[in-house]
Amino acid sequence: MSRETRIRRRELLMGIGGVGVFSTVGGSAGARTHALLADRSDLTSSFVVGDLDLSIDCAHCEESNGHVAFDFGGGPIEPGTGGKERLTVSVSGNPARVWLATVCPDPESPLASYIDVSVRVNNDRLFERNSLREFNRTFVDGVQIPDEGCVEPDDPIDIDVYWTFLSDVPQSLAGSSATLKLLFGAEQCRHIEDGAATNPFEGRSCDPVPEPECVSCVELGKADDLDKRMPIAVGDRLALDEGPGAGRYELEITDAIQKDGDETIGVRFDLVSLGNAPDRELCKVLLKGGPEESTYDKAEIGDPNLIWFAPETDDDNEGNANNGKNGQNDSGAGTENGPDADRSAISHIRVFVCAEADNTHDEVADDGCVPCENGESRVIQAQFAYDGPEDISLDVEQQVTGNGLQETRNYDARVGEDVTVDFNGSNKPDFVFHGTTNDGTIVTFEPAIHTSCSRPLSSELSDSDGTYTLTLVSATNKNNQSVCLDGTED
Repeated sequence: MSRETRIRRRELLMGIGGVGVFSTVGGSAGARTHALLADRSDLTSSFVVGDLDLSIDCAHCEESNGHVAFDFGGGPIEPGTGGKERLTVSVSGNPARVWLATVCPDPESPLASYIDVSVRVNNDRLFERNSLREFNRTFVDGVQIPDEGCVEPDDPIDIDVYWTFLSDVPQSLAGSSATLKLLFGAEQCRHIEDGAATNPFEGRSCDPVPEPECVSCVELGKADDLDKRMPIAVGDRLALDEGPGAGRYELEITDAIQKDGDETIGVRFDLVSLGNAPDRELCKVLLKGGPEESTYDKAEIGDPNLIWFAPETDDDNEGNANNGKNGQNDSGAGTENGPDADRSAISHIRVFVCAEADNTHDEVADDGCVPCENGESRVIQAQFAYDGPEDISLDVEQQVTGNGLQETRNYDARVGEDVTVDFNGSNKPDFVFHGTTNDGTIVTFEPAIHTSCSRPLSSELSDSDGTYTLTLVSATNKNNQSVCLDGTED
């Protein structure tokens, strides 16, 4: 059942004296009317006269203290799944300009970094795919919707919010939740020219972005066969030759401890990104020597005085300064008879990094896109150019179970405009496009879009005689990356 949240002029006027947010003023420019669905303590003064009614209708939202809110999560999390929420904003009484504003993200809600959102207003793009956390910061000082002109009474504004759990969302966040909060305001257009319109949310801002927490520590790769490279010395670079960071990251040695002059048993290093690879923060280091591995956590990595050692091979040696870690930093390391004489040389190093909302290790092409190949870079959104000859209602169908159950998503395809289609990030990868014209004629577009990247993306979809055509403009994969559109065969 849908909910409708409504604030009328009478209710606004009743709040003037007690809150002091709204005040009535006259002037030569004419009279203004603001209707606000918002947290009043966040807003500056506005003029209130005339008759203006602002209403919000949505199926799964809640209204609390003037905010329209959607909650995500709160239970099991399945990466790649998501959905769509629609809000319908209406004004009545007089034509009005409408503003939307977001609320600063909650620093105690890490899940917001792992929810990808895109927002469209009357099917026009307002916000490209990015994290919910970023969306919550972007429009905190308000944005007019649509971006110009007045909204006529009974001509509603549709706001569509598409959301997806990212592929690297940590399962440790299952049960947690994140919230999208929206504020709305409207100003009567009568007597107010475009240049004189006032944004009721102007001047609001968020605190600086705090340092991100390491919610999930994921393996980046391994530098192997190091016993064949001895001795490893300061200034050496060790390439990652296994794992998702292979060929994209190196370990630059900044300190090294030798045994017997030619066996390296302890190191420190910096993680160096190559080419377009993003910088990453180390959160765990594992060094193998003999049959065991030493483990160093994020706190120990941050200690500049700590050397990372391979394990001891003599269980009777009690000179271990890193209890339980099989590492050591005693003075005397490197001497033939010192406390590190029984350590094995380092044979491999494994490194782990903090996962981020954009944490992906797919190879990036020079033009900034990643290939759609090998079924490893599933497409979850694509943008199509539509050239007519008339506006149509576009239905996109996907089989979501083995017994043929279908899921249908609907979009407005308007002549001369792009239409962005969101795909289910899991289940069956084939999507069939149908269009319905104004007279009810059904148009079938071929071929179906196959999103698993096991075969090329179709660059053009059309009906049998080519009258109606959708041309692929861009695509985004489950890791929030732009996908190269030249395709790859099975």
